[in-house]
Amino acid sequence: MYIDDKLLVLSAYFSARNEDLNYVSVEFGASLKQKDLPKVFAFGDALAKQLEAEFGTVHPVWLEASQEYCACGQITAEELQKYGPTPVCARTWFGSDLVKMIGRERLCHSGAIIRDTPWGGIQLDLAPHPWESDVETLSSNQLSVMKHLEPSGVFGDYTKFLEYKPGANWKPILHQTSPLKV
Repeated sequence: MYIDDKLLVLSAYFSARNEDLNYVSVEFGASLKQKDLPKVFAFGDALAKQLEAEFGTVHPVWLEASQEYCACGQITAEELQKYGPTPVCARTWFGSDLVKMIGRERLCHSGAIIRDTPWGGIQLDLAPHPWESDVETLSSNQLSVMKHLEPSGVFGDYTKFLEYKPGANWKPILHQTSPLKV
């Protein structure tokens, strides 16, 4: 991928199955600079719109960030189906099924910046311009927003590696959709 005529190193993975959820993951390497982040968010927006993502994130990670903050951006389609979504990230998309499960009112009153998507879901940002935010702001806002969203019982418990637990009210997504991670 090129940004401003500069080649960015990235890894991309996807699944293409006729059943269950499909998955797209794009990871940018060390060549990504702070000034490139708005374009990464725009790239995530375009992917989410094109795929009509049921769950997706753009999640910048810093070395000085807590492991819990950094890890919340990592989820596979199988984990989503089995345990529910991870905590919200700098930008998170929820498709219509997840919006129904969590509750539109709960999402709208979570303290995050909420925008409706063309496919009937919600885009949630932890800050007005998340690409301009530092790790302390995003991490603090994430904790605050999750205090409002966790009572929905939809979010999985991913705090213990390989000992994940489903949210108390989690139900797998039944139709074919595409979780997305950038």
